[in-house]
Amino acid sequence: AFLGCTKWYDKNGFLIVKDRFCAVHTGEIDMQIPEGPTQMLATNWNRNMETITLPESVTIIGEGVFKNLSKLMRVNMGEHVQTIEAEAFYQCGNLKEIVLSKNLKKIGNRAFYGSGLREVKIPEGVEKIGLQAFAYCRGLMDVHIPASVKSIGKEIFGPSVRGIYVHTPEGSYAETYFKSYVGVNIIHD
Repeated sequence: AFLGCTKWYDKNGFLIVKDRFCAVHTGEIDMQIPEGPTQMLATNWNRNMETITLPESVTIIGEGVFKNLSKLMRVNMGEHVQTIEAEAFYQCGNLKEIVLSKNLKKIGNRAFYGSGLREVKIPEGVEKIGLQAFAYCRGLMDVHIPASVKSIGKEIFGPSVRGIYVHTPEGSYAETYFKSYVGVNIIHD
């Protein structure tokens, strides 16, 4: 909607409306978002972007924000992110590394669907992991799920799973959920 309206962008090529990061108009491949916005809503990123650093002010990563950024390899997430909405990192096939916020509470449906993650350490405090959140992450081997998780959506890893190790405390919701899940090995933390 704001593409081509360069007078709306600041000197760095960012469009921030109130507390929402709405658009980016720059060709940078290593992006550092300035402090201020609490919500990431932009979807018109440079398709060649490899790294993004989010500011500490961000609490919500909006739906589909980084969707289909196939060259994105690393996300440096601020410590105040509480919600990763649906399809936020959908089909980010080269995304190999992400450190999730220690204040994260919810991972939305298909949030990391088709990403290149190999290991995911979900922090204590996360309560909900959505439907197919990590489906079709072909290289995913280890997922650490804390006792705080009380809801896991269907087909979290997709319809067919092989050789994924779920690290979780004994007696946790995740242990109960994955007990009969074919292709998942449970390791007690």
